[in-house]
Amino acid sequence: MPVMATQDLIVLLYGEFSPLHVSNTDDNAENICILAAKKCKIGPLARHLFGLFHPPTKTWLSPYDLLKDQDNTDSTGYEFRLRFKLPNVGKLARIDIAAFNYYFHQVVINCVLGRIFRGKIHETLKVKEKALGLAVTDMWRVKLEKNLSTQAIENDYKNYLPQEVMNQFKFFFLSRFLRKAMGDALSKLEENKQELLFVKEQYIQTILDLKPNYGCEEYCAFVDEEGQSIPVNLQMDPFHNTQPGLRRQMGNKKAPWTHVCSIEELCFISMGKDRTVEISRRNGVPQYFRFQKLGEMRSFVSLLDGYYRLTEKWTFNLCKELPTPSLRHLRSIKCHGPVDKEFAYNKLMSKSQNQCGVFILRENCDYSSFILDVILAGYEFPTSIHVIKLNTGEYRLENEDAAFASIQDLLNYYIRQNLLSTCIPPSEYDKSCLLLCKSEKSDYTSSSKDTLTIPLCINMKNLFCSGKDLDFQGKFTSVRQSTWKKGNQNISCCLKTLKSQFKHSHLHDFLNMINSCIYCHNEAIVSMYGMVINPPMIVMEYLPLGPLDSYLTSHCAELKEVDLVEAATYLAKALWYLEEENKCHGNIRCSNVLVSAHESNSFRVKLCDFGMPSCDITQIHWIPPECYETLHTSCHSLPADVWAFGTTIWEIFSYGLLPLPTTTPEEAKQLYLNGIRLPQPKHCDQDIYKLMIDCWVKDPDSRKKPQAIMRDINQTLYEAYNSRRTHEYAIVTAPPHQVELDSISISTVSSNTTDNETLPDTPHTSQRKFQDFFANFSLNRQSQIENNDSAKTHNENGNADRRGLQQSPSDISLLMFSQDQEWLIEMSQLEKKEKLGQGFYGEVYKASLTRWSGLGEEIVAIKQLKSGIGSGLQDLLREISIMKTLHHKNIVEIKGVVEEPEMLLVMEFVPLSSLLVYLRTYKSHLSEKQLIKFAMDIAEGMEYLGIKRIVHRDLAARNILVETPNSVKISDFGLAQLMGPKDYYRYAPETLRHWKFTHKSDVWSYGITLWEMFTFGEEPVLDGCQDDKLLHELESGKRLSCPPSASIDIYSYVMKRCWDADPKLRPTFTELVAEFTNMQL
Repeated sequence: MPVMATQDLIVLLYGEFSPLHVSNTDDNAENICILAAKKCKIGPLARHLFGLFHPPTKTWLSPYDLLKDQDNTDSTGYEFRLRFKLPNVGKLARIDIAAFNYYFHQVVINCVLGRIFRGKIHETLKVKEKALGLAVTDMWRVKLEKNLSTQAIENDYKNYLPQEVMNQFKFFFLSRFLRKAMGDALSKLEENKQELLFVKEQYIQTILDLKPNYGCEEYCAFVDEEGQSIPVNLQMDPFHNTQPGLRRQMGNKKAPWTHVCSIEELCFISMGKDRTVEISRRNGVPQYFRFQKLGEMRSFVSLLDGYYRLTEKWTFNLCKELPTPSLRHLRSIKCHGPVDKEFAYNKLMSKSQNQCGVFILRENCDYSSFILDVILAGYEFPTSIHVIKLNTGEYRLENEDAAFASIQDLLNYYIRQNLLSTCIPPSEYDKSCLLLCKSEKSDYTSSSKDTLTIPLCINMKNLFCSGKDLDFQGKFTSVRQSTWKKGNQNISCCLKTLKSQFKHSHLHDFLNMINSCIYCHNEAIVSMYGMVINPPMIVMEYLPLGPLDSYLTSHCAELKEVDLVEAATYLAKALWYLEEENKCHGNIRCSNVLVSAHESNSFRVKLCDFGMPSCDITQIHWIPPECYETLHTSCHSLPADVWAFGTTIWEIFSYGLLPLPTTTPEEAKQLYLNGIRLPQPKHCDQDIYKLMIDCWVKDPDSRKKPQAIMRDINQTLYEAYNSRRTHEYAIVTAPPHQVELDSISISTVSSNTTDNETLPDTPHTSQRKFQDFFANFSLNRQSQIENNDSAKTHNENGNADRRGLQQSPSDISLLMFSQDQEWLIEMSQLEKKEKLGQGFYGEVYKASLTRWSGLGEEIVAIKQLKSGIGSGLQDLLREISIMKTLHHKNIVEIKGVVEEPEMLLVMEFVPLSSLLVYLRTYKSHLSEKQLIKFAMDIAEGMEYLGIKRIVHRDLAARNILVETPNSVKISDFGLAQLMGPKDYYRYAPETLRHWKFTHKSDVWSYGITLWEMFTFGEEPVLDGCQDDKLLHELESGKRLSCPPSASIDIYSYVMKRCWDADPKLRPTFTELVAEFTNMQL
């Protein structure tokens, strides 16, 4: 296979195919494999068996890897090879004959080039004989395929033997003997007239008989044992007779092989920055292997991931860091892979309940089209309709003219036409033809089913109840501490029974609950020892640390962020276990989780039993929108459990606070329906919060699956905190009771910066996260305990209230201003005058300030909290801490702070009201020149904030103050505005979806502010757009129309650029300043 001299990356193809030249190295390895498969006529199903192999390094690219990121893109290029073995040779031929023929050529060429038989194996007589047989078999194959004469084939015999074997016949008389022997064998084959497919199968099978581990990848890694780094050989053979799956060999080649796990026993894989791989297994004991090179690690992980997808769950990636690109696209449109018609029809018939319009979308076998299988009225069986991809990139149904830009647009159109209704999405548990590598013998059964036993019936006489009700009482049940006398043992336990008033009315539900939980056996679920028959009771383990919600509030000063992450991993483990057992919990809440252990380097929790089905509007935070019409359905839905899991994790990272404590359940319900989600808790990692958001997706089919939740949480735990716990874990962010000055003064700096806005690595960088969703959306968040002393006092007094942990204002102000006496102003220096305006938390008054030492009187504005709104203090303090660091002509200046008898912010007085009021009042007198000057002032002020690394997050005309008819100033850094329904329109799509605030989201808001200015204060509302559809409309490209008074330049080159869907493509404020400077010339 000669290497061609070209600047393109070369992918070598086996057989008679010319090399594939790749000029776009920005592409990922999966797309290159698809191009190679198309060229070799390999179908969409079998192409998943193939990969890109780099011979010099003996590594493979994962489907996710980009070619441009590889260090080994040298002239030798890559080889397109079959990577994943099938249970038997004939299966590949039945699936895809082109793939089988390609694999045959791969085997033949590797055999001839000496890649299969190496070392002393060639010296054995058996191998020499078999090698002759292989050569003759291949000669016969070539004779049939190319219709050559026997003589021509015999003359070329050297090209069919492995080079190592040829070296054994280097003498002339031996070569004459060899040629005659091969000629005789060829004649016999011709007499038997074997079929070509049979000949190829026999060739491959002979290779596998001689070299059983052919195609099994091996890697060298290291393991840490007793403080030493020991080399280990790793081999992956899913069909090994005694050790199927992954096995390892310690030290040297003479050491015995030991089994690590089968494919079925894999749970997920995490990759560390030190090139260490954590393999999580179903037995709960992880394995760790460290690799010398990054490419080797990724190659190894992609091997395990590929086999898992092709054996167990085709739609799931074991490793979060190496997703399969095509899977993400298929998930987004709820499309199955290239499953066969029989599978699609059977699934559709079993899931559709014979409802018209229910459909399945699946990939076709031609790479460019899809198939819709749909239930139609009047038809006994589903109907298949082809979805054709046009040369323009658009899609249409066969025999239809209407074309659409995307598959999703096409489906939405026919759903609106009532021709389609519900899409049945792919499931992780589909048993289809996509599981190419699954052996018929392989059928993993969970350990719980292996150990299934009849529940233990406990005699009431052996239970001694203390009579004390425990904290975690239910609506229908009571729980009491007890002692179970089991032989010579006294075991502490709990007894759960129906309350007396429900013993008859809810007995059936209670027995059903017992039946559901009594067989659950998992380390993350409270153990059930047994049951009492009369009266019906559950006997379960006693965990004295109590419910997690109250434990979080009373021990917040002791809990580290990593403790919260570990608690989340245990809860995720319970969720996944229940899914595997096909059980819905229906009551996942922080109050229904018990603390199992809290030690210096461990924080373990357990999920309680299922409880009695009971849902009402007060539980709205744990109930997904699809269950709002019938709340009790959330008790029997796995997607509802996932939603509740997300809310429970939010509770954990909020240290036991209840969600939205100041909103009514109905108000919260409306917020969730409008797409609003709970904010990122203050001490929550960004990846964990993204996981919560994935659990709160409105579409239940698109929510994160439990195994993926387990994988992602553990990746965070492993990567950030070193889950092996060989030492005290490092704290990435300060615990909640440690507050330092910088963490207050920079709390508005977003951690969600774009690539070119990365914050420097300071001790507080990890704390700069979006915390204040409540402040932006009038959801009044209670203050956390912010310093060690107040936390201790709170704990000692025992006044923990999970609805909010209050802090003394003087404690915080003392921290901020103890060394800044020049900022302090006495109340006696101020004379309050008329009210100027108000926000949700604060009121602004005009006042006169008398300076000491005869400095005279000055007119100022003072902001104070409304009475009874103590939770706005944090926002006022934030505004103070920001403003005292700012000095710019277009930003309102702070004069000082009053501490006693109440906290007041003293600011410069800006006489001409807010820009919003000014626009509406003087709209008939404002010129374009004035508006451009206002725009310039705002841009310069925002540019300054960017230099100071401050994100405003609430830029709007109402928060701009007019100083003179030609000058404005930016104000209101408290972010405590009451947000009405129309305020959603001011925020960028990434803010609405992920609560991501950056300088680029400020640019979006700046564009909205410009629109307000050139419409003279109109509400920025999209025409014909409902509030709950806003995000969809924005992401679809819909924008505010051009104001009549705005020029094309201002609308097209400024506003619309500020509203670019890609934040990176939006202009910076420096660019905007330059733009308006040019307009003023």
